[in-house]
Amino acid sequence: MTKMYLIRHAETERTHDDPTLWPLSERGEEQVKLLAAQPFWSEVKAIITSDEPKAIATVKDVAFERGIALFTRDCLRELKRTHEWIDDYDERVRDVFAQPAVSRGGWERATDAQARILSCVEALMQQYDPQAFGVVSHGMVLALLLASLNNMHGHTFELWQQLGFASVTLMERQSE
Repeated sequence: MTKMYLIRHAETERTHDDPTLWPLSERGEEQVKLLAAQPFWSEVKAIITSDEPKAIATVKDVAFERGIALFTRDCLRELKRTHEWIDDYDERVRDVFAQPAVSRGGWERATDAQARILSCVEALMQQYDPQAFGVVSHGMVLALLLASLNNMHGHTFELWQQLGFASVTLMERQSE
């Protein structure tokens, strides 16, 4: 049995125009501590994280403290966005998911981000079969992944809204 723990990075604080550089907020730091105390870490053999600093910061301490190998993969990055401030961010995300084959406001097409995360996760599932491993990524791409894996394509926005910061979703697959 292969177990993949999908983890959304902890809450961030907007300090730069570039969202890939936002650090964890004070609340995010607390979420990191709660996440590190979860019992599932004892079975995790590796943590693969997006190469964005907020994703790495979410699990670097637990990886170090428990001696878990930590790797980064750029294929786990968030859906690519412009650095422009969006007043109604939720509405933009809703539009991106509603029209997945269209680039909204210069953002990466949801279909492209979904294909990237699906390919990445499939490769990781094969690489770590039959072990348990963690994957740390971002809200939109995780929602796209979960929508695809659970055949919930019309509900991606709702999945995105439900994915809390530092949340964990277990995905299991019988070993090949």
